[in-house]
Amino acid sequence: MKVWSALAGASLLAFTLAPPALAADDGFAGFWKLFTTALTADDKPALAKMVDLTDLRTSVSGFADFHAKDLGPRERKCLVKQKPVHGVDGYGKPTYSAFCGERGYAFSQRGGAWKLIDVGAND
Repeated sequence: MKVWSALAGASLLAFTLAPPALAADDGFAGFWKLFTTALTADDKPALAKMVDLTDLRTSVSGFADFHAKDLGPRERKCLVKQKPVHGVDGYGKPTYSAFCGERGYAFSQRGGAWKLIDVGAND
């Protein structure tokens, strides 16, 4: 009986100290697969739909300029090999970042869809 009580107590303690369950899938994994497929094929129309130029800190005049400056062959080759890092913004919403050398690529949801929203220095 003492063994059973000890096991039950240990199980209860482990249960209360267990980390919280992971949040439901936020859809980024599916987006990332489509994004890397578009990067690999250099599918500009698909990539244009996955980029929100609104908040970009880089000086670009449109998607073609952004593509040439921030999604060139070297950047695309690097990005497809990355494993994005999960984060949370100031509003508690999920974000992801991928890094290529000294550049960071930030992803967030815009209008219910995941988008590349910023490219900046990897600080």
